[in-house]
Amino acid sequence: MAAAAVMPSSAAGLLTLLDDENDELKHYALVHLNKVVHEFWFQIASYIGSVEALYEDDEFKDRELAALIASKVFYHLGELDSALTYALGAGAHFDVDEQSEYVQTLVARCLDQYFELRVKQVEQKLAVDVDARLVQVVERMLDRCCAHGQYEQAVGVALEGRRLDRLESLVAQAPDKPGVLAYALRVCQKLVVNRDFRQQVSGWFDELHW
Repeated sequence: MAAAAVMPSSAAGLLTLLDDENDELKHYALVHLNKVVHEFWFQIASYIGSVEALYEDDEFKDRELAALIASKVFYHLGELDSALTYALGAGAHFDVDEQSEYVQTLVARCLDQYFELRVKQVEQKLAVDVDARLVQVVERMLDRCCAHGQYEQAVGVALEGRRLDRLESLVAQAPDKPGVLAYALRVCQKLVVNRDFRQQVSGWFDELHW
């Protein structure tokens, strides 16, 4: 029988490697710090400058992993804006499929920011920029919902994000198109207050021929 993994009692040894000149040792440190960051975030917080420096180094191949660790540390520190900023910098390392309080909290914060910016763009006609990395997380969330058959959740995200393009694709691939359409209509009536966007959605419904 395989021996059970032993949890280290400290992250101190790994943290000293962050400032080593050898990138392979830095890689080793980051991989193993990521495994214990939720247990030893308070120790890693003392070295957060070194972690951030690795992320800011464009030539460092594991910079996205460094961003993920920084994000988790700031999450535990209660600095959620910084946690989200680094989560976006972590790219695919920030796994929206992970069922943890950390991921669920930041995904919810990501969606809130995205919805707010999209309302400004679509309804208020303001020239605001939406971070492409923010959009990527939302797209990954929508893809995850579809992969798990959670079309109603995806419809809610698409409508709150004022994304008619994604709403159309969601309905097109849904096994129960009439059911998803009926749900989308109910959500639109409850969530969409802006008259212009509501008319766009209504016009889209009228053009459908299933």
